[in-house]
Amino acid sequence: MADERYPFLILSGTPFERGRTYGETFRSRIEISISNYRQMFRDFNGVDWEDAGRRATEFLPFIKDYSPKMVEEMEGIAEGASLDFRDILILNSRSEIVLDS
Repeated sequence: MADERYPFLILSGTPFERGRTYGETFRSRIEISISNYRQMFRDFNGVDWEDAGRRATEFLPFIKDYSPKMVEEMEGIAEGASLDFRDILILNSRSEIVLDS
């Protein structure tokens, strides 16, 4: 029996396709993560979600330079989960945002 706390997903295709499948499959978990980090940023770092988005966007050129495929995958996650790309970017930049606070 699979442990639902730690789901397992085999992905294939382009980075965008993998991301889209991940987003479709784990939309509810991603939404929970967004809600949790929105609250943590605000309560522990005094950073609202809009400010977190501005900060995350500052990191985007560096992420693109390091790994364009990572950005494509995040774009796919956003599309698959029907969420804004910026929300996915914030989740993937959370450590940098907190350390920058």
